[in-house]
Amino acid sequence: MTSKKSLLAKSILTVLTAVIIAPITAHAYLLPEDVLMGNDTYVPPSNRDSRDRVLQQSADSAERRQAEWEVEYEKQHPTPPPVEEEIYLESEGNPVDLSGNDIDLLRTIRLLNRIDQNQATISHSGAPPLAPTGAPAILSALTMLGAVTWTMKRAGGKKCYTK
Repeated sequence: MTSKKSLLAKSILTVLTAVIIAPITAHAYLLPEDVLMGNDTYVPPSNRDSRDRVLQQSADSAERRQAEWEVEYEKQHPTPPPVEEEIYLESEGNPVDLSGNDIDLLRTIRLLNRIDQNQATISHSGAPPLAPTGAPAILSALTMLGAVTWTMKRAGGKKCYTK
């Protein structure tokens, strides 16, 4: 009888504690400002609104990420000051005045030439390294043989195979 009373007292205490603590935990996730501003994205959606809520949250998240990305991009890529370049033709020693499009074209050509040179280098020496020969090969073979020998020795005369 006393065990039933103690079990009943424990259950009542647990339910009472849950009833008291539940509103406190709900307030931890929902601030008064969110309620006053009508920001319902913090409240779980009903079944009818769940699709729209997910789409709105993903759109808000995409906008926020895009804004953060633009700020970081501007920090990392400041606009360069205008540079006056003089291009000398190989046949003549006189500088040639070029417009902005021509300078961009020459930069692109230089970049493509560098890429071609890098790809030629990669094509020439881009193979994976060969397996070691000589002392490293002997050491690795001895290590494998030692592991096999140790395993066989530990197994002893046990029959591990099936007929």
